[in-house]
Amino acid sequence: MPHVRGTPKTGGRKKGTPNKFSAYTRQDAWRACIKAHYNPVQDLIDAASSGEATVLERIQIARELLKYLMVPIRAMEVDEGRIGGDVEVVLEGSDAADFAKDAASPNGLGEGEEAL
Repeated sequence: MPHVRGTPKTGGRKKGTPNKFSAYTRQDAWRACIKAHYNPVQDLIDAASSGEATVLERIQIARELLKYLMVPIRAMEVDEGRIGGDVEVVLEGSDAADFAKDAASPNGLGEGEEAL
């Protein structure tokens, strides 16, 4: 009988429990790489850095590496009722001067910049 939406879960893994097979497979793969003195990340970096890789191949390698090296940025919802008071933004150095100059301009854009 299919699960009816809105009713409590009655079986299977608890929410958030990782799939053990996937975790073991990943561990085994890393152990094999370590044992063979092989670093797949370094191989990707070497391939992208070589003169043999095309621009497209270097971009594909960079995109693949960034999936694991950078935390994805996600939109956040702000509940205005929970914000207490004003928010102060502090900029230091040349960024602050550039920001202040741009903010003071009539269209909010820097010199020579055009709206999209």
